[in-house]
Amino acid sequence: MKNTRKIIILVLLVGLIYLIFTNYRTSPFPKEAKSVVVKNGNTGVERILNDSEKTSLLEKANALEYKITGIKLPSSGYTYKINIDGQDIILYGDNILSSGMFKYKCEGDLIGLVE
Repeated sequence: MKNTRKIIILVLLVGLIYLIFTNYRTSPFPKEAKSVVVKNGNTGVERILNDSEKTSLLEKANALEYKITGIKLPSSGYTYKINIDGQDIILYGDNILSSGMFKYKCEGDLIGLVE
């Protein structure tokens, strides 16, 4: 029982250190992508971005500052889902998003960039 508790604490500490030093302020958006599909969560309409739209979106999104706010938990509803080369970035509001296992807050209007 004591060993299990020590292992759990060690794993949590390693995860926290990893989070602080590698992911804390990185953008969840890649620098470049082969395909970008934006799906409106309200209407269900999908839009495939052409090369100029894709480049513009990624450049502007990467120029914003991001901060990890927690672990992504299951939730219902979203404003937009951006699929970039098979990986989803989900926008919940103007500055809240999730990617992978993390939730982020950004210092800009992502919805404005997508629309």
